[in-house]
Amino acid sequence: MSSGRAKAHGLILACAVAVGGGFSVAKTGQLPGWTHYVNARWGFCIDYPSGWKGSEAKDGSGVMLYPYPSRGPNSGPYISISGTPDQPDVDNANVVLDDSPPLDLEGNFRRALENLRKYDHASDIRVLERRTLEFQGYEALSTKFLYETGSNATQVADETLWINREYIIFTATLWGTPRQVDALKAAYREIVEHRFKLICGGKR
Repeated sequence: MSSGRAKAHGLILACAVAVGGGFSVAKTGQLPGWTHYVNARWGFCIDYPSGWKGSEAKDGSGVMLYPYPSRGPNSGPYISISGTPDQPDVDNANVVLDDSPPLDLEGNFRRALENLRKYDHASDIRVLERRTLEFQGYEALSTKFLYETGSNATQVADETLWINREYIIFTATLWGTPRQVDALKAAYREIVEHRFKLICGGKR
């Protein structure tokens, strides 16, 4: 993925910052046709279709899932699931400033839109949904928006579930062109709603 898009998600989508070539923490799950991933850093886990490619962030903050691995590791569409400390004033998600006041979920969302404009030169940003809810007992925010980017003004769709688990901000994002996102909505909802656990194996 482009460095601009990685910076645009900044603190919130740490998984998109640097993706490793390997995927040593993934293993085949008990369910046929699914691969099980456990995140050692934050203690969450997911199952995803075995035919997809999974790449863990170098800092261990999360995982990028590519449903069409033959297209290459840096092309969309993708689903990203990651967590990062809620520190609003740090451009590098690996650095934590303990005296920085945490942002709420709305603040994180606004920061993401600001970073899209700043780093990815996004234009014509249209927020289609901004809805608060509860996810596995934690405060959450569901957002959907469209924007244009690049010299050809390519339209991009982003659907993200933001979750605040004790000042760790988790995001589950579906990203691609509007057509790609529409084609993957059912898979995204299956993974997020039924195969994603914020606390796996009793870790908090």
